[in-house]
Amino acid sequence: MRWAAAATASPERRAAYLRHALDEERHARFFAARARKLGAPPRPFVADADDVFRLLGERRFVAFVQRAEARGEREFAAYEREFRAAGDTKTAAVFALVLRDERRHVEYSKGLFAELGVARTTLAWVTAWEAVRAAQRAASAVLDVLHFSVMFALYAALLPFSLVARLRSRGRRTREVPARSAALLER
Repeated sequence: MRWAAAATASPERRAAYLRHALDEERHARFFAARARKLGAPPRPFVADADDVFRLLGERRFVAFVQRAEARGEREFAAYEREFRAAGDTKTAAVFALVLRDERRHVEYSKGLFAELGVARTTLAWVTAWEAVRAAQRAASAVLDVLHFSVMFALYAALLPFSLVARLRSRGRRTREVPARSAALLER
């Protein structure tokens, strides 16, 4: 969101993107604090990010944000209900706070959607782009596991040969040393 704020030409949208970024940072602090209360070890927060604004352009970016915030609103509402039903009112309260912001994000992004004249085709394009992106990430994860498995199997298969070769070379060195020593002594 900060990248979007820096790149947009509109001062109003810049302010909206910055407010949104501050909300997201606050959410991360809420979740980290609650996790620590539940016994999770403190860890530095490291997030990876893509400059989706520059990648997609502002209209598609707004469609992306609108979809993501609507999805977040649904998910956080479900989490809030589940934690409340489980009797964890403190965690439910954290999700309720975040949910309030998510609802505001959905509304402001709908306004930007209308302001920028984002068409349904743009929304469909972003939906397809997200699906491709998710598939690429899933494939990358599968390939990482496959790479690890193949390399582990390869090392495990070659290890005995390596050990045998090392043992043989040690045996040759110990036999060669007395011969060299004898040659040096003869001088």
